Amino acid sequence: NTTTVKIAHNKSNHSCFIDNSEEWKRGPRWSNANASVDDYRSIVENPLLFDSMPGLLSSSICNDKSKFRNPRPSYWDVTDEDLIDEWEFRLLYLAIHHHHHAPALEEKKARLDEKLCSPSLDLDYECPSARFLVTHIPNAGFGAVFRTAALMSLLIGVATNRVTVFVNNYVPSNNTSNTSQMDKPSYAFLQKPPTLFSCPRRDMQCVFMPTSPCILTQEALQSGVLMPEVDARDLRRQGVLNKQEYHDTRVLMIEPRIVNPKQWSIQIKIQEQLYKTSQKLISKLPTESDTDLQKVAVLKAAAERILQDNATIGYDDSNDFVYSNRYTKIAHAALLYLMRPNPRYQQLSDKIVNEVFASTTEGPTFGLPIRGSDKCHRESECLEFDAYINLTREEISSSAGNETSNKNITAIHNGTKQKASKPTIILTTEDKAISRARREYEHEFNFVINGHDIFQGTGKASLYGERADDIMLSSLVALKMQLSANHRVVGNCCSNFHLLLFDLLNEQCGLSSKPLCLQEHPNPNYRICCGWSKNDECERKREAKAEKEKLEKE
Repeated sequence: NTTTVKIAHNKSNHSCFIDNSEEWKRGPRWSNANASVDDYRSIVENPLLFDSMPGLLSSSICNDKSKFRNPRPSYWDVTDEDLIDEWEFRLLYLAIHHHHHAPALEEKKARLDEKLCSPSLDLDYECPSARFLVTHIPNAGFGAVFRTAALMSLLIGVATNRVTVFVNNYVPSNNTSNTSQMDKPSYAFLQKPPTLFSCPRRDMQCVFMPTSPCILTQEALQSGVLMPEVDARDLRRQGVLNKQEYHDTRVLMIEPRIVNPKQWSIQIKIQEQLYKTSQKLISKLPTESDTDLQKVAVLKAAAERILQDNATIGYDDSNDFVYSNRYTKIAHAALLYLMRPNPRYQQLSDKIVNEVFASTTEGPTFGLPIRGSDKCHRESECLEFDAYINLTREEISSSAGNETSNKNITAIHNGTKQKASKPTIILTTEDKAISRARREYEHEFNFVINGHDIFQGTGKASLYGERADDIMLSSLVALKMQLSANHRVVGNCCSNFHLLLFDLLNEQCGLSSKPLCLQEHPNPNYRICCGWSKNDECERKREAKAEKEKLEKE
């Protein structure tokens, strides 16, 4: 069971741990969820080798036919700018992976050499060379938490050369000398269970993979140094650890913040660290054949772009709806790494996605993720469903010149080719009323929907309760469905969940790479305002709405 709380106690006689320290073997340890052999196999010497890479890329949420998941092993044209761009992102993802897994490599080798244990017997790793950044998943919506607090914590770990570990629902051990320290209010944040998850662990590993196979004893965890917010702010803004104790401690704790920073000075250190990791991995690749040399040349060009990338981690001043990290590959790679579903949820979500697409015709598919329900109260204007249908008609019309007529598209259905008489819309939403509204248009469109969706009717994780893991499964399925659209995906960029989807689409994680914010739609009839938008058009809308409400009250 991947969701069981796992506190490992005295295993000093466990044959797998012969090379580990006595303190670590005695425990108790705050372990990862029961892992699978896939976790064991993810600890590799060089993720850039093609015998290792497919497994690492397939653990992501990306579509299995996406460019990200399918690097071309024999195409290495260093003059192809699109190829360099593609490899820059893949290199960032693999460098982040290596950063968090490399400290366990020597232990894995020792266990293999000594043939002491089965790969699936126990997958705890001490990682004595590693230093840790310990934080937690705060309470907020899925998109907001992962695009801000979790992402920033992971990258701060990279910048400070630490393994980032997320700890929630922590139960202090009575078997350590530092138990009382955990009772201090400043440490209480580690004991909070996040509302996004509901399995017994009550942490991100209910649904997602751990960030690292490296785990701490509770003694080490409770001896960690907590960085106050004033110093954490300096770290985020200036990229410096301003006290010697922060440099010296093996376990540094930081409480995350759900914010959209305008700019991080620490970004330079993140880039430098990932560049250094990438160069180290590239230097260990074979260079015996012409193809080997061409591959190395492409990867070196991609690595150089990591340092040259001027896109800012933070929000973009060119729009007024706070689209943070819009063009920042480092942020997108970190987000993709954080969102690797654990084996159980990868399998569950894939099963549902395969089911919903089982009878879908081949041909153009248009993505229509719609946030409704409480999003429409204060945070965003919302379109009526018929407006979404009209904009989809316009999308179909605009693509008709470059596509075969819908009437002539052939499709595979139940093993036989069929004519696709209607265009296909991939519809995902948390609002049951929106899902029902599609029925009026089923004579015109084929709608792909998730019949198992929870339709929770809210984006507030605090209201999820015991349904949280099921809602997260619906969210994963919604993302994978939209990543299957092969034409434009149009979404509401007032929603962090839609921005999260767009981050992945922009990096060729799906079959389409042309997402469009409603806020930037060329047709002003579809341009909606966020609650914080300040442009003239939105200000006029607010004034008109206020005047209308005033007249209605009179």
